[in-house]
Amino acid sequence: MKSDNKKKEKFLFQKLNLLKTKVISMHYTKFSEDEIKKILILPFMQITGYEISDKNIFKINTKTNENSADYIILKESKPIIFVKYVKIDDSIFDFKNNVYFGCKKFSDIASNLLQESKEGCVVLTNGLIYLFFNSKDLDGEIEYRDQCFFFFNLLNIEEVETEIELLNSFFTKESVFNYLEVKKNKKIKIILTISILIAVLVIIFFVLTLRSII
Repeated sequence: MKSDNKKKEKFLFQKLNLLKTKVISMHYTKFSEDEIKKILILPFMQITGYEISDKNIFKINTKTNENSADYIILKESKPIIFVKYVKIDDSIFDFKNNVYFGCKKFSDIASNLLQESKEGCVVLTNGLIYLFFNSKDLDGEIEYRDQCFFFFNLLNIEEVETEIELLNSFFTKESVFNYLEVKKNKKIKIILTISILIAVLVIIFFVLTLRSII
């Protein structure tokens, strides 16, 4: 299992490194928003496993505003990931120590988007830096819709190996869809268990009632 994950991480790193090399060879600062989406964000989504041509899982918003996503990942027609282009100022980071200082504007955008999904994740990006916001903590217990729990810098992937590990473990399509499927099956088992217990209690009550009558 660990070897499989390492292979996936290596493949992910190689693909992202190619994208990084492409960016370095181009004049990124001169890109328009549409060019960034086409040249950086959409390839990033494809590298992480989301087939952008599959309308069953990938929705593109042609008209967006400050509080709407550019792209939405769907599972069983339900939104689970919201991706939005934003301009990001490097001053809100300490890249050397891998620290994000926070930005109220981004927290507000993420919070608004997460109103649409109880299990959702928001990704705010300028094409190079990706900020990840979750509707709940990683154990699904505590809600916090205004905190970035992880950020990924495409230009730093060689320096911070754990970023690739984290990206592979919770954002790739395979990991996200598997996690949601496992969670769904657990809910079904719990519902079935409760239903069986109720049925047993009803039968016991019925039997005891009959005995009292006889």
